[in-house]
Formats: sequence, C-alpha cells, structure tokens
Amino acid sequence: MPSMQWTEEQLPAIHSFAKKLLVQAFAGTGKTTTLVGYATHNSSVKMLYLCYNKAVEIAAKNRFPRNVTCKTAHGLAYAVYGSQYKHKQAGNLRLTDIARTINTQDWELAKDIVSTLNAFMASKDLELKEDHFVRFQSNRTLTSVQQQYMSKALNLTMDVWDKMVDINDRSVSMTHDGYLKLYQMSQPDLSQRFGAILLDEGQDVNPVIANLVQIQKITQVTVGDRHQQLYRF
Repeated sequence: MPSMQWTEEQLPAIHSFAKKLLVQAFAGTGKTTTLVGYATHNSSVKMLYLCYNKAVEIAAKNRFPRNVTCKTAHGLAYAVYGSQYKHKQAGNLRLTDIARTINTQDWELAKDIVSTLNAFMASKDLELKEDHFVRFQSNRTLTSVQQQYMSKALNLTMDVWDKMVDINDRSVSMTHDGYLKLYQMSQPDLSQRFGAILLDEGQDVNPVIANLVQIQKITQVTVGDRHQQLYRF
C-alpha cells in the first residue's frame, strides 16, 4: 500500500486514542481517507469497516490495509441469519403476499402493515411499537376508531413478522432488511473479532445500523458530513 500524506485536519483523528471518535468534515474532504489513515496508524488492531453497499465494500478492499475487514451490515447479518433463509428470500415485501397472508382484500390495511413492518425493521427498537405505525404519526391524538384500527394493524404486523422469521413458513418471504433486523435484535458482540469499528457516511445510516455500532464495546470511529447532523451518534 503506497504511503500517503495526511493533512493537518486529518492528523488529530488519525492519531486519536478516543474510544468513541466522531469526525465531521465537508463532502469531498477525504473522510474515507481519514479512516484509511487511522487504520494504517493502528495496524496492529483488527478493524471492521462497515460499508453502505456492496460497491463501496469492493472499492474499500482496495484502499484499506490488511488489518481491516470491509463488510456491509447486511453482509455481517447474512452470515449469521440470512443464509438460513435462502429458500424464502426476497428483496421486498409484496403487498399481494401480505394481503393473502392476513386473508384480506383491504389494501389500505395491507399497505399499513407493510409500512409498519418496514419502519420496525429500520428502527433500533427490539420490539414492535405504536411508534412504528407510520400513518398516524402526525396525529397528536387518535379517535377510538383510529386507536382500534392501529391496534388491529399492529397485531397483524406482528403475525406477519412471526411468519417471516419462521424458517418453515413460506407464506411471507424473508427480506434483506428482515435478517438484518434479526441480527441487530440479537445484539451481537463483535469484540471477539475486532478491536475497532469504522463507519463512513454516518449521517446516512438508519437507526438499526447505528444501533449495531453503538452497542459495541470496541473503539468506534464514525465520519460524516459536517452539513448534516449526526444525531444518532
């Protein structure tokens, strides 16, 4: 790996001993390069670089030193959970499948179940909550009819989730976000494999991935865009 010249702005992060390091920089100012510098400077530490997608992972493998493993969050989850669902995997939940599963022709209800389940899978929460029911989120108060409807939708969403995670139930496919959620719900400890976790574009990750990083007891280095708040970190 060729030697690189680090800027004065990058050096404090590269040489930092902080257990939780948040680096905010403008777009195009070498945020990823700063992580490469950090990993190079700490070459004795095994690190995980958590990527946004497969293309970024492939590119990162050519940039980072050998002490860094580059993986997407879905890639981590697939090895533990996703591979168990090869026989019933799909990219997204299909409205027709959900309607058939709950035996309804009420497409509004089916849509609410899909959006609720998607909200739950993207969240940091370990249990399905009323907060995940998207359509009424802007309502300050609910009528008794709305409350009853939401309760019904949440119960049906839980039924769909149970069928999704049931390896032997093919009525609801397992999505990529589904097995990622299972992985996050297991609250995995990565300290046996890594001494640090590196997260790029921290402002773009959803709460489920943010939580995967935050629960780790190892060093956490997050970089993100200074123009956008990194609320989750």
